[in-house]
Amino acid sequence: MEAEYLQYITPDGLVYEFDTGKRWLMTEEEGTGLPDINYITQRGPFQHGNTVIDYRLEPRVVQLVLREDSCNRFEYWSSRRMLLNMIRPNRITRTSSNTGVLRKYFPDGTKLDLDVVIEKGPTFTAKGGKWDEWAYQETLRFIANNPIYYDPIPVCLTWPIAGIDQLVFPITFPIVFGGSFINETATVVYPGTWLSYPTIEITGPMQGILISNDTTGKFIHLLHDVSVGEVVTIYLPYGNKRVVSSILGDLTGTITDDSDTVLFYLAPDPEAAGGVNFITVQGINIDPGVTVVRIIYNVRYIGY
Repeated sequence: MEAEYLQYITPDGLVYEFDTGKRWLMTEEEGTGLPDINYITQRGPFQHGNTVIDYRLEPRVVQLVLREDSCNRFEYWSSRRMLLNMIRPNRITRTSSNTGVLRKYFPDGTKLDLDVVIEKGPTFTAKGGKWDEWAYQETLRFIANNPIYYDPIPVCLTWPIAGIDQLVFPITFPIVFGGSFINETATVVYPGTWLSYPTIEITGPMQGILISNDTTGKFIHLLHDVSVGEVVTIYLPYGNKRVVSSILGDLTGTITDDSDTVLFYLAPDPEAAGGVNFITVQGINIDPGVTVVRIIYNVRYIGY
């Protein structure tokens, strides 16, 4: 069994360890269960009460109470400065994310990330008028505007046209390739508790590209003919959906109007029974040994 602990990773990649021999959380990870839920309702003219038609998750608030014990005043002031330096909001750079990350490590070796910004703390206010000359105890309040936790290690599923011995599991057998086309279905067993928008990479040559999630009934049809050596990437995260070619740049306009880019995702149970998503890849004029299709995603959870 491995240790259970919590880190804060700054937008520019520095790591602050909350759990050490001298630091610990007095109130651990408050706000890590279900986020607040806003139910969308409607009411008819003679209806008693409301009918729930949908819901939206609200931003998540995670609050930590941190105590730091030092050995002298020099160490005390050094510790304060380090904490302030690590969580200050202006650690963002041109090449970094605009959020930090709270990373939770579990005893089984797994870990989950949550993208956060600091909202409040530390204030270093005297507690009850007591003189605590070598220590401080502070509340740190983080906001996760996207309240969903995710495994930071992405999963990659590959359809290598050259043969099945290169397939990345989990995938369903038998996989049969024939001629210069592909029409194969992989079984993706998705263990998350929240949907995941994948990224799709297509290495050419390949034409007539159609990728569908047969479980949800959603598909993406790409009109662009991917040439030899060209890599086309379809990004599907919410609010950032686009198609990019390694040679031609932006190709977002080559997605057909009837494609389901908004709702193309890997579905959790029970929308997909047992988390099983059947993903089908179709295309023509491929080159066995060269053409490759990959789907990359992170497993996401509503809380823990």
